[in-house]
Amino acid sequence: MDALLRRRAMIAAGGGSPTPGRLPSGYTEVEYIQNTTNAYIDTGIVPSCTWKIKAIANTTPSSVGIVIGTKTSSGHWVGATTGGYWGTGNSNYIAGYSNTNESELTVVVNGNSVVFSVGTSSTKSATASGDINTSVWLFSASPTSSTYYPFLGKMIGDVIATRSGNEIFHGVCCISPNNEVGLYDLISGSFFGSSSEGAFTAGPTV
Repeated sequence: MDALLRRRAMIAAGGGSPTPGRLPSGYTEVEYIQNTTNAYIDTGIVPSCTWKIKAIANTTPSSVGIVIGTKTSSGHWVGATTGGYWGTGNSNYIAGYSNTNESELTVVVNGNSVVFSVGTSSTKSATASGDINTSVWLFSASPTSSTYYPFLGKMIGDVIATRSGNEIFHGVCCISPNNEVGLYDLISGSFFGSSSEGAFTAGPTV
C-alpha cells in the first residue's frame, strides 16, 4: 500500500477525529492551533470547495476576523464579526452562535460567493460582484487592499475540505519537527505553517 493509500486508510479509520500516531515521525499532534498575531495559512486550494472547521475567537473582535476566505472583499470570506457572531459581515451573520464559543462551521467557497452554516443553523450566503479564483486562506484572506483582517482565535481538531464528495485537504493541528506550529495535511503529506511572519501557538498534546 503506497503512502497516500495508507493516509486515506488512517483517515477513514479515524472518522475525522484526532487519532494519535497518524502523523509522520517527528510531528506532534495537538488539540488546536491558535493565532494571536497575523499568522495565516495559504492552503493553495482554489474554489469551489466545502470546508469543515471548528473554531473559537479569543475575544469578541474589535475588527472582523476572517476564519476562511479567498479575498477580503465582500462575498469571499466568513469570519468572526464585531457583533459577536459568525458571518460575512455585521449585516450578514447567524445569530445565536457566539464566536467566543466553540463552533462548528461549514463553509462552501465558490469563485464569487460563500455559503455557510454554524452547527445546525440555517445557511446564510453572500455573493460577490466578481469571480475570484485565488486560493483559500485560513485565519485570514488575501487582501483586496492592504488589510488582512486576521482571525485571532483557535482552530480545533481537524480542518477538512472536500470537492465533489472527495477529501482534498485533511489538516491535523500539530507541531513540526522544527517546532513550527500549523496543520499537517494527510492527503498531500505536506505541512502548512504560517504564511506570514507571525506564528501560531499550540494547544495541549493529543
